[in-house]
Amino acid sequence: MASSRCDSSSAVGPFEYQPMCKCGGKVAWWISWSIDNTGRQMADAASLLSSLKREKEEFGLVVQAERLNAEEKTREVEAATQELNSVKVLACENT
Repeated sequence: MASSRCDSSSAVGPFEYQPMCKCGGKVAWWISWSIDNTGRQMADAASLLSSLKREKEEFGLVVQAERLNAEEKTREVEAATQELNSVKVLACENT
């Protein structure tokens, strides 16, 4: 009975491996066989992952800064509300 698996030496197409980075690591090349995009090769690169991690860290810092800004604005609104209430009380006492 013949095996349905082919050996790695005859593997081609989406499962073909090519070295992609300076460290000598290998990354799978995925070949898009769509009608609009025939033969286009897309690689899952480590550099993409590291850039996405950097973006995530940057967005985290932006969110943290905006959260602090929002807390400061909330305190300013609370102080202004207290001052307005004080003025209202004084106005009522003087009438």
